[in-house]
Amino acid sequence: MDPHTEPSDVGVFLQRGLRFYGAGQVREAIDCWKYVLTIEPNNALALEYLDAAGTPVEPPQPKATPAPRNVSQMNAVTAADALLTEGRFDDALAALYAAHAEVPEDAEVSRALQRVKQQVTRAYRAELGDLSRTPQLKMAHAVIESIPLSAVEREVVSLVDGIAAFEDIASSSTGGVVPALGALVRLLRRGIISDGAPPQEVAPAAEPRRTLSVVERGSESLRSYSLPRAVPTPVLRIVPTPAEPEPEPVAEPEPPSRARGPLSAPSPHAALVAQAVQAYLRGQVERARELVDECLRVIPLDDATSRREVERFAERLVDRTR
Repeated sequence: MDPHTEPSDVGVFLQRGLRFYGAGQVREAIDCWKYVLTIEPNNALALEYLDAAGTPVEPPQPKATPAPRNVSQMNAVTAADALLTEGRFDDALAALYAAHAEVPEDAEVSRALQRVKQQVTRAYRAELGDLSRTPQLKMAHAVIESIPLSAVEREVVSLVDGIAAFEDIASSSTGGVVPALGALVRLLRRGIISDGAPPQEVAPAAEPRRTLSVVERGSESLRSYSLPRAVPTPVLRIVPTPAEPEPEPVAEPEPPSRARGPLSAPSPHAALVAQAVQAYLRGQVERARELVDECLRVIPLDDATSRREVERFAERLVDRTR
């Protein structure tokens, strides 16, 4: 069970989903019942309600969970390593932060804290995947506001707006990069945000081509169809022919601007776009608009792709200031 939830939350969200469903707000109801499954994956009522709403969910297979270690007699470094092995990253960091606050001059604790922070950061980044992707909210705001979240999680949710990428959200959080990455991982696990990956397209299977051939009965010719007298009826037979192999794609030459070679320095307008995004995430909308205007002035006229992306970002800024 999530440390920020209480057992009573299960009943609250079951009833809240029923109220949403009765009011015709089916999406909000489904979000409530799915959230119950993040607390109790085998909750029978939530599974039954989702099935009745046309969104059946298979209950997860039971898996053995390791018994929590008794770390009361361990020192902070040993306890943090044990918690880290069990995947309890937040608890490991909390143990070391508490020890560092009590004895800030302890060099062993300080080194362990830096080491664990690096390990936790790598684990969070690996679980999130490509940090340049843009996450999206998967639940309605009315449902998210009623879910118990920590202060860092609540701040991270407010930064998920369809524009900022994972790395922008983590670097803009006032709680620090590591806590923000941890909050993103927890929100992703609880189904509150998406991982920003594009949907995979499934190519339709090629169907074998079929041709029709005419098999005549008797000695009558096909030309006899035009005669007024009765003629024997032709028999149609379907003759399947194997599908022709798909031609292999021909690799197109890369444009000169993207040819492989030594990496070039980032363009000036790319740095301006990054500054505009940072200003936008900090609530400095006017500053963001100034940077976008300056960016549009320095983008070369022949770089239509970059200009189009910056113009779309400018339109979003205009919508937020209305």
